[in-house]
Amino acid sequence: MKLLEVTGLGVFYGDLQALFDIGVAVEAGQAVALIGANGAGKTTFLKSVAGLLASKRGRIVFDGQEIGGLPAERVAHLGLALVPEGRQLFQNMTIEENLIMGGYTGRKGYWTLARVYALFPSIARRGGEMPFVLSGGEQQMVAIGRALMANPRLLLADEISQGLAPVVVDQIYKAFPAIRAEGTSIIVVEQEVRRAAAASDYTYCMLKGRVTLEGRSNELSFDALSRAYFGT
Repeated sequence: MKLLEVTGLGVFYGDLQALFDIGVAVEAGQAVALIGANGAGKTTFLKSVAGLLASKRGRIVFDGQEIGGLPAERVAHLGLALVPEGRQLFQNMTIEENLIMGGYTGRKGYWTLARVYALFPSIARRGGEMPFVLSGGEQQMVAIGRALMANPRLLLADEISQGLAPVVVDQIYKAFPAIRAEGTSIIVVEQEVRRAAAASDYTYCMLKGRVTLEGRSNELSFDALSRAYFGT
């Protein structure tokens, strides 16, 4: 069953078109990778799905409901949660307060404060501290945990490995199976081709606002992905 189906999506910043006829689908329980270089349109796509960009055409259907014209708050209440690029934690709130803020929608489900701490033990005893004392990887764990506190059906994770050490990225990606096991589908935006393919069931490659390649992750060769990534 398609949890998310995006068809013919075009997005504009004023007169500048950023996305062209994008089609993306996510099955229930699936992990989908969206790869591409800087400027490919990946973040624009996620923001469009999350209701943060209004200037668009095409259809965005989530769980059978058209959500393309809904505001971000309403989209969140329906069960989509965004982990934004750069984490964007509330710097004047403690780590625990940041996590609690993620549950403002009141959606019921598996994820609670205790279970987020169990998923990311390195932040479990630091709830009373401020985000700026954490490492970049720990801040990313807080950002993911905050999104999980909304008990989403679909988690949109934007550039979660950006600027982080490989060992920390490994820790974050190891949490994905546990997240999926509780019924949450994932779209992960990545620049690192091999990691994205290894962590996903299906991959879309974007270049200059267009999908240049798609397919089951284990069936796409690295050479084909590289050509689609760079447009060669």
